[in-house]
Amino acid sequence: MLRSLSYPWSWAFVLLVSGLFQLFMPIASDEAYFIAWGKTLLPGVYDHPPLPGWVSYGLRAIGAWIGLEQHGVLHRLFSFGLGGLSLWLVARRIGAMGAAVGPALIVLALVPGTILMFNLYLNDTLLGFLALVFLLAVEQAFQAKRNVWVAVFLAALAFAAMLLTKYNGALVFLGMIVAFATWRRAWGFLFGRMVVISLIALVPFAAHLWWNAQNCSVNLAFNFGFRDAAAAGYGPLWLLLTIVFMAGPAGVLAMWYTPGAERVGFFSRVFLGTLVVMLGISIWRREFGINWGAPLGFMAVFALVEIRPQVFARARYAGLTLTALILVPLMALMMALQLNLIRLQDYRPDKVAHTADRILDLDNGDLIELLRPLADGRVLVAMDYGTGASFDNAGFEAVTVLSKSVFGRNQDLLTDFRQLDGRNMLLIPLGPRADVVLAEALFDSFEITTVKTARRSYQVVIGSGFSYENYRETWIMPVITNLYDKSPIPYRACYMDKYR
Repeated sequence: MLRSLSYPWSWAFVLLVSGLFQLFMPIASDEAYFIAWGKTLLPGVYDHPPLPGWVSYGLRAIGAWIGLEQHGVLHRLFSFGLGGLSLWLVARRIGAMGAAVGPALIVLALVPGTILMFNLYLNDTLLGFLALVFLLAVEQAFQAKRNVWVAVFLAALAFAAMLLTKYNGALVFLGMIVAFATWRRAWGFLFGRMVVISLIALVPFAAHLWWNAQNCSVNLAFNFGFRDAAAAGYGPLWLLLTIVFMAGPAGVLAMWYTPGAERVGFFSRVFLGTLVVMLGISIWRREFGINWGAPLGFMAVFALVEIRPQVFARARYAGLTLTALILVPLMALMMALQLNLIRLQDYRPDKVAHTADRILDLDNGDLIELLRPLADGRVLVAMDYGTGASFDNAGFEAVTVLSKSVFGRNQDLLTDFRQLDGRNMLLIPLGPRADVVLAEALFDSFEITTVKTARRSYQVVIGSGFSYENYRETWIMPVITNLYDKSPIPYRACYMDKYR
């Protein structure tokens, strides 16, 4: 691979943007939440399959051993390492196809989604890598005449790992089914080895389904029922934006050239099949999540190598321009915010600015250290899962979340609120000012105090005597009624029944 790293200035740009990202992008929201899953080894979590949490558990264990448990540093390094390993795998396969590795590899590295994905610890990062392994293993099982069953077993493990990471990993699998079903040469493989791959992958996934059946079918219900699937916009347009962001110029060119190509092989057919599946999803849901396209960059590059490798020279300039236009302003803004060079409240409503300032002050540790003495002997309570996860990752002993949101409800699994009755708490409000009516409803008595960082002042509530009965009546039971009782997925048992 090192011999293929031509275009040193382009690679320097990729590394510069990645370095700035690590310096100035805070660990917050979903990323903090996924890291927090590793605090204990869970068989499942509320809104996603468990594999990212298992990886996080291992990384946190290593971090504890070397003294970095609470920083998320290893999680970011892990993701960056997955990016490097992915490029190495792509380079090896492109070289085996007889194409020039350097131009194709730098086009992939310059995709905005590639840079962001492998600089964050997200389930999409893990999914993208596993989808690449799955793609290469299935291609090997399809083409090879030797060690075929090794490739079949590896493809099955990768597919199972994809499903245990995120359900939309099935989009790549379905794209393959579409490709093979419309390709006469692949029918034998589709009804032979692909069936074996699917059956092997079903074994660990069946265990996950069993866990769901014992726990309100919560993963399945959240992804296929608890979410509001109403229209968020014009779905195919979001898919097009996904292709541009997650696959860059390679995605656009592959989408343009593949349908009329004379030489359409495994990779180009799977790319087209996956796009057909994604288009169907976008039309059905009338929306499409940009992160759902995590594997598209790899697939587009392989498709172009197969049908039109000469386009990579032009695509590099387009990729460099696109990435610069998207990521350079983002890095400049994050740098200015982290260094406190601009006050966000001068440009945005105070509620929005407060949220951003809280994220930054949690990330740099200023707010964490101010609240440690106040949290001593109290349960620290956040009002959103991202803030709660940040405190969890910072090593606070007792942390939970009070929320009516459908998102990030892992506290339903991890917290028995009956045992918190009468406890003293430190409540972190969502907005700039504490909600007095809420505090009166939750506590026998309370006081509001203010802590101040270099960015702003934060009100927090010191509450004495948490009223479980009030919380159950006004928060837990409405959540059960509006979410859990409306689950479209059957189950054998539900952990929320203890509150009825």
